[in-house]
Amino acid sequence: MNFMIQGDLWEARKLHAKTDEVLLKVQTSQVKNLYLHGFSGSEYADGTWEPLPDSAYTGVYTGLLSWLADQNFDPLTQPSSYYALRNAAANASVQTNTIQLKVTGESRYYMYTPSSTATLSSPRVKEDDDVRFLAPGIRGLSSYTVQELSSSKPTELTVREDWIRNPETEEQQEYVKTEAYYRDFVYEKYLTVMVEPGEYMGVAALIEKSIYGKMELEPFEVRVIQNLIDKLSVTDCAGSKMYWKLHYRCVIN
Repeated sequence: MNFMIQGDLWEARKLHAKTDEVLLKVQTSQVKNLYLHGFSGSEYADGTWEPLPDSAYTGVYTGLLSWLADQNFDPLTQPSSYYALRNAAANASVQTNTIQLKVTGESRYYMYTPSSTATLSSPRVKEDDDVRFLAPGIRGLSSYTVQELSSSKPTELTVREDWIRNPETEEQQEYVKTEAYYRDFVYEKYLTVMVEPGEYMGVAALIEKSIYGKMELEPFEVRVIQNLIDKLSVTDCAGSKMYWKLHYRCVIN
């Protein structure tokens, strides 16, 4: 049974269907929260998420992805690159995590990968622009290995560190410069609602304070989080569920 609804929220009931069938087997060398994604939508309308259209990569952004590749900057592996440079800057040691996946009851067309992916075991894997990895061939892949690099926190809660503001090595300087170009593209094409500068990172810091710092938030801090949630959320076609308007590409702000 295929539970992939490809962004169609009218079919969201499939996600809650009860079944004893094993859809995906995951084995990881580290104990941490992992968020695996396949389909990624960018524009929401009439109950359906759609991928970013090809026209988004034209005009001033013509050749953007090729230029990023020339700079050794891959949007699909950006978080892992950030952590690798972080290790060098802070003399830290975020260890590589090995994830083995076996697809048993889901679509093999999509690669189920975390945003912190560094490498994939199959050299034939393709990239769908800056959106997702695609399995090769008609039948896709039934099993593969992912190497990822991240801390114990979700990459979406990453807060930029000092070396982003003051890069020391040539590699860090190139990363910061290239990431700035891609960030402009992300803000224009993926952010569909107006968020004030620093608003998201402020909320991320509060969430980190509550979850990882185990500190009780003040009432006004709870309201700050709720205000952003209200701004970024929509209800599904039945009017009962909440979904995000924001497609977040893990850009370090």
